[in-house]
Amino acid sequence: MIEPMMREHGIAGMAVAVFADGEAHYFSYGVASMATAVPISADTLFEIGSLSKTYTATLAALASAEGKLDLQAPARRYQPAMAGYFQVGAMTPMKRACVPPTGSCPALASERPSTSGLSDKM
Repeated sequence: MIEPMMREHGIAGMAVAVFADGEAHYFSYGVASMATAVPISADTLFEIGSLSKTYTATLAALASAEGKLDLQAPARRYQPAMAGYFQVGAMTPMKRACVPPTGSCPALASERPSTSGLSDKM
């Protein structure tokens, strides 16, 4: 299943980790670099890019649904070292973190800073 998918999508190398019955199992496929042909191993480091944002948002949503995280609360409630940061307008830090940079979250439109007067060419 993994190798055909890698071929189909042009993926040079991949590592898969599965945690089952209290044990971690690692599977390595392909190479870390096409130039060097160094095989993937359990020690290969991968760049995760923006993927960590997806994990963070998913875990925050889960914690919120379980009543463990209040997205309306200031971040300093959970991280006291952040006291004094992100005190912009009425928007709480948690909600500000959830607003995409494109401003495409209609539910929070009333809390977004005004962009009137900004050039469309910016």
